[in-house]
Amino acid sequence: MSVARAQADMALRRCLRGEALEREALLELLAVPPASDEALYLRHAAHKAALALDGGRAYLWGALGLDYTPCPMNCAFCSLGEAWKLIDAPRSYTETEIIAHARAYVAAGARFVVLRTTQFYDLDALCGMLAAIRKAVPGGYEIILNTGEFDAEAALAVRRAGGSGVYHTIRVREGRDTAFDPDVREATMLAAVRAGLRLVALVEPVGPEHADQELADCFLRIMATGASISGVMARVPVPGTPLGDQPPLSPARLAQLAAIFRLAGGGRLAGVCAHPAALENMTAGANIVVVEKGAIPRDSAPSERDWQAFSAAGAVRLLRRAGYAVRDGDGREIEDNLCMRNGETSMTATEAENHVQIVRPEHCGARVTVLVQPEERRLSLPRPKTARQLLEALGLAEETALVARQGELLTPDRRIWPDDELLVRKVASSG
Repeated sequence: MSVARAQADMALRRCLRGEALEREALLELLAVPPASDEALYLRHAAHKAALALDGGRAYLWGALGLDYTPCPMNCAFCSLGEAWKLIDAPRSYTETEIIAHARAYVAAGARFVVLRTTQFYDLDALCGMLAAIRKAVPGGYEIILNTGEFDAEAALAVRRAGGSGVYHTIRVREGRDTAFDPDVREATMLAAVRAGLRLVALVEPVGPEHADQELADCFLRIMATGASISGVMARVPVPGTPLGDQPPLSPARLAQLAAIFRLAGGGRLAGVCAHPAALENMTAGANIVVVEKGAIPRDSAPSERDWQAFSAAGAVRLLRRAGYAVRDGDGREIEDNLCMRNGETSMTATEAENHVQIVRPEHCGARVTVLVQPEERRLSLPRPKTARQLLEALGLAEETALVARQGELLTPDRRIWPDDELLVRKVASSG
């Protein structure tokens, strides 16, 4: 067994025992090449941890950006920076609109309803909205505020008004790519925890420019503040911002970071989020998926519909493909058709692709997705090692079907990788 696989096994054992990883162990995992077999092994170990620690449960995070307005803090990665002059038509959502969006999120099964604002949004107005939402929308969901800095007294006011927690974090290169003092950010986080609010804090916004040491130190500082949900958010390049021409984080690295932070939390995390959502993140230990509308700091225009056409229904299907049972704020499992019954009358093309039959759902290891034609049947099944083994699993003889990956035909001995999306086209009768 390679050193990297031994490190992943040790991290898994320590996580299941409730032991957090120290900086040196974090750096060893971060140094594993993201596209390597060892990184895949690490991701599968984190998936096992998530299924064991959280009982196979997963959750939806429904966010609404309340104000599409210029922010004077001018973070180098944020589309809302006043200095970047990307906002032509400012827009703020009314209380009626906010309640309607919150109601829709709860009806779709969201456990977390998130109100996101720019830095200086009026906190008294936010507290009033919290109370109005609680009165208008019943349920056991949590309301999370993602807003500016506040002190202990304000944190208590948020809790009294019906707030469940806050999203607040110390960003990577805080004070360099932002105008914020990291110590002030940390003080707000601690005030929230001391007031009894849930603290959600991801390592973000991550790009290929960030060194392993920066990521490790950011995660460890977040954990030291008492965060109960963490994870990773990729930096999305927005044209017109100072970092808009910088390359994005690779999907493999994002999934690897989700896995590392899952294992490094030592069982202390109630959930792990990786954003933007992708199946490889969910099979790497992430069990919280974000859907969002409104003002999006990763986009140059507000999104009146689901950002990037990724809806609650699509999120549920994605999590189910990864083997999770998706639960709402009252602990009920969300059915595949719940969102349909609450107003989503048809699936987008992307969501239709996510509607799959799960083969051997008890299998917690690597999986692949297969589209079988001409039936147009989509399956998620345990990963076979070769194209030949895939056909055997489907009960097809080699001479009766073709196997392809990303438009390339695979010979029977070609290797199949975890999370592959494959096409199997029948060309002759197998009987």
